[in-house]
Amino acid sequence: ATLTATPSPTLQVTEPFALNTFEVFYVSQDPAVPEPSLFSILADGTNDGLIEDRMRDVAFAPDGFTFAFVRDVIADSGARAPEIFVTTLGDTGIVTQVTRLGAADTASPSFSPDASHLVFSSSAGGSAASSSYSSPLDKASRALTPSPRGSAAASINRWTPLAAASSRTSAMRVSA
Repeated sequence: ATLTATPSPTLQVTEPFALNTFEVFYVSQDPAVPEPSLFSILADGTNDGLIEDRMRDVAFAPDGFTFAFVRDVIADSGARAPEIFVTTLGDTGIVTQVTRLGAADTASPSFSPDASHLVFSSSAGGSAASSSYSSPLDKASRALTPSPRGSAAASINRWTPLAAASSRTSAMRVSA
């Protein structure tokens, strides 16, 4: 019998990413302010700064730049109601309001994989309990569609299979 030596694999070491290439986003609230704010910081602890005031339940789209968030809106009656908005990191001054529900607990937005829809929970329509809803993000339609009870969307309002590992209040982006 002839034995053939198997070559040992060559060890390849990949240089780790520098911490200053990771931008981390987080929501924090000053107890003196009624709503939290969105901040960013590089993973090495530098460049900590405010992105925008009055944002919570932040969810990034797959592109890493577009994001949805919840902000309280004051209705004509003077009551505060949480509504969902969409903007981009490049220009948080341009904000699109996605919902106009006036419900007490609209929350937890999440983008579809192609970023064409948002799914979120709300007690819209006077329901005592929250249901999941989806909303198309194209300008032509703002119709809300309740998810059927017992559907996957009704039980979890996230599109990602990593929902258990994701956080509504933080995200990370790698700079090119």
